[in-house]
Amino acid sequence: MKFSLFVDDGAIDIHYAGEPFTHDAVIPRIGHSITKHGVAVLRHMEQLGIWTANTGQGILQSRDKLHASQILARNKIPVPKTTYVRDSIDVEPAIDFVGGLPVVIKVTQGTQGQGVFLRHTVHESRSLIQGLLLTGKSVLVQEYIAESHGKDIRALVVGDRVVAAMRRKARGREFRSNYHLNGTVEKVDISALLALGDISHGEKVFKKCAACHLVNKGGENKIGPALYGVIGRKVGSKEDYKYSKAMAAYNKNWTFEEMNGYLKKPQSYIKGTKMAFAGLRKDKDRASVILYLNQNSDNPLPLP
Repeated sequence: MKFSLFVDDGAIDIHYAGEPFTHDAVIPRIGHSITKHGVAVLRHMEQLGIWTANTGQGILQSRDKLHASQILARNKIPVPKTTYVRDSIDVEPAIDFVGGLPVVIKVTQGTQGQGVFLRHTVHESRSLIQGLLLTGKSVLVQEYIAESHGKDIRALVVGDRVVAAMRRKARGREFRSNYHLNGTVEKVDISALLALGDISHGEKVFKKCAACHLVNKGGENKIGPALYGVIGRKVGSKEDYKYSKAMAAYNKNWTFEEMNGYLKKPQSYIKGTKMAFAGLRKDKDRASVILYLNQNSDNPLPLP
């Protein structure tokens, strides 16, 4: 990097390519291999009052997967079950804690899918972890989320609002969806999907669901749970309803995106769900039902 940092008695300064750095704001893009130097530059900028899109502290926290998980859990944001392993004798208890095999094994610091492994037996897991520990790596054992195998969604958050998202998909049998591992990316635009919807049409389509679900306020559970206020609610959380193990363990909220994925093909989206309904193939039908469900709530979510 071409930055030079200066500290004098009671003052600091920063130069770029030999000239004083005079910009008012920066959007940092720091490669993993130069994290320490990049964060040092950002801290210098912060002390000079230069606005940065991400703080140095924030970047350090995000580059440590254990620390990032701790922060997410503290703020009640669902994360896969995770345990930190420092000795090979802890491998089997760790696997039990996260729900059994298969498991995802990660080093705490890594990018672009490097240092992320999927293992299907205790022997494979122990051998891998022993090797990582011998090289001085810190290791996490994490719950395997089957429905996200080979795919995930990356969201860009500004403040407290998701402003953009992309879906990443792996190629072939690869379970990691990283673009640097030859994965593909596509735009995710839930607002465009919802724009296709119509509440009155959603009410008509919902008649396919009415044999199993009530959507009115105060409606009771039937074959399926009551759906008043379902959008924004935690998955599998309706009182007095016995959910499948898969649904009860699905630790997410019914966002617009989650409901869209589920309604498209329930059995594939949450494997093991009791709902036998084949799904809604047409985008307009799904969008309309989502708008209809969102309307039937004391606190409808704002549309994106």
